[in-house]
Amino acid sequence: MIVKCLRKFSSGDQWLLFEGGDKITYEEHLPDFPLAVCDDFEDLTIPVRSNTITDNTGDIPVKLISMFKKGEGIKQILANSPIYILNDEGKTIERI
Repeated sequence: MIVKCLRKFSSGDQWLLFEGGDKITYEEHLPDFPLAVCDDFEDLTIPVRSNTITDNTGDIPVKLISMFKKGEGIKQILANSPIYILNDEGKTIERI
């Protein structure tokens, strides 16, 4: 399975793909909610700075996506919508 997330930059947006999981779960939280995460964690909600600073409002819920392979947690991603779960052929299974 594949997780497709949008990363917002002040100069434009970029789609990121995370592959390798055979099971994916997700939870919704407010951005200031304390989280315990695994070692392989990526926070896509942090604004990336270039010439101007983008603002991530604290009222918009974020999704914590956990990817598993053979029952072992392999990656966690914190992201804003839109997020897509794709099958191994790249077809959308779910939009979260």
